[in-house]
Amino acid sequence: MKGLITLWLSLTIFLTGGMPEMTSHPSDHPQPAAAHEIASPPYPKQVEEAWQAIRKEGGYDVIDQNETRYVVIGAGQRPTGGYSLQIDRIENKNGKIIVYVVEKKPAPSALTTQAITYPSLVISLPAHDEAIDVVFVER
Repeated sequence: MKGLITLWLSLTIFLTGGMPEMTSHPSDHPQPAAAHEIASPPYPKQVEEAWQAIRKEGGYDVIDQNETRYVVIGAGQRPTGGYSLQIDRIENKNGKIIVYVVEKKPAPSALTTQAITYPSLVISLPAHDEAIDVVFVER
């Protein structure tokens, strides 16, 4: 009998993961932000100026223009080709839009252009009042 109870408890723990189901409030988790688009040149004049500065220095800037918010993101100078920036995700968290960016790097054995490059990215979002932050994510 003792063995049967032990077997039943073991199976119950195994099948349920041993943890009670936890519920959370929906506001505890970040919500996906509004759709974005990767913007391509030619950029509006203010966006072009921000891009010229940001791509070499690194960092980001937000430009509001014509019912659109442009987020200009730059990684700064890199020693070779093969680097790029990609959007990992965009979340609306605590009333703030957070853009998570990953810098893709060339593989150690990759053949790359032997020239200084400036990986950068411009995205556009619908106009809104929330602040925007950019977070660089290591992968």
